[in-house]
Amino acid sequence: MHDPVDDQPQTLHRAQRRKRHRSRFRVACVSIAGIIAIVAGLFAAGGPPFTRSTGDEATLRQQPAPRPTTTTDPTDKIARRALSPEDPLKLWIGGDSLAGALGPTLGEMTAETGVVAPQYDSRPSSGLINPGFFDWEEHAIEQMDELDPEAVVFIVGTNDAVGHNEKRALEYERRTIRMMRILRGSGRPVLWVNVPNMRDKDLERGAIEVNEIHRRAASRFNDVTIVDAHTLFSDENGDYAQRLADDDGNELSMRASDGIHLSQAGADRLARFTFSILDQEWNISEQADPTQPQDVIETKGSNRISDSSELTSQSTRTPDTTTTSTSEVSTTSTSNGPTTTTTTTTSTTTTTSPAPASP
Repeated sequence: MHDPVDDQPQTLHRAQRRKRHRSRFRVACVSIAGIIAIVAGLFAAGGPPFTRSTGDEATLRQQPAPRPTTTTDPTDKIARRALSPEDPLKLWIGGDSLAGALGPTLGEMTAETGVVAPQYDSRPSSGLINPGFFDWEEHAIEQMDELDPEAVVFIVGTNDAVGHNEKRALEYERRTIRMMRILRGSGRPVLWVNVPNMRDKDLERGAIEVNEIHRRAASRFNDVTIVDAHTLFSDENGDYAQRLADDDGNELSMRASDGIHLSQAGADRLARFTFSILDQEWNISEQADPTQPQDVIETKGSNRISDSSELTSQSTRTPDTTTTSTSEVSTTSTSNGPTTTTTTTTSTTTTTSPAPASP
């Protein structure tokens, strides 16, 4: 049974956030020239960093061709309501362990505008294909009903890419469509962040297939936008990049040592770009009031992950059994900075695969 007490949010320490307020907000309010430079660089790498579907009958575009002329149709933009510190945009950021890096970073970035009230919900080792480990559909229904966010950012798929195969592709697509339908509700805009480029070749092949399913599912909905993290974290040849240049031209390590997760620089990169899309949609920067920052809310049970080497734990899944091992990461703060403690618990469970369900 759902216990409302377990869903009480945790508020990040406002004093710590205010200390970083000025520099963070300057980074969030990316200049037009800076955005153009980022997008141009991504186009050169092989395609647009985000695409929006054009309707239920839209034809899915394959891997974007080099140097496309556009990423979205400006005529598709819907006029959004005015934002203020008294009536901020309610933003929900959710997903797997990558949301544990994106959620806090994008949360602080948006909260410091004063006109966005973010809440993030990160569940390490989770995915859509194995609800026995964590049921995102059930959880999202509860969260959308309880919080009623006006905008959603969701990142998932890395664990689903582990051992992905044709046998479970159809079921995964059905689950992805259902999840998108839950998140969008009656028309809420959803930014669906796909899987970044992976260093491991087998995992990268799975990531490409999972990302293709995400694109195909998103083509059914006008209000689901794919944020292409795969391109964002690839080099000029479309390959995995451990290090990339930031906005100032400084080459920084963007990924954790496991070749899966994001470093803090990587979280900043993804958060800045996601913010730029939210800003286009909601006109956040022009309405911002940094003198009245909002709180960043962390859902109870969520995990903040930065520069961790937590291993992806959903193992290869056969049609009839699932073997699951979990690696949990908790982060605490000390006077000398953040300290990460990793505790690993391993268990093996055999379950019956669920029958395919209608989307």
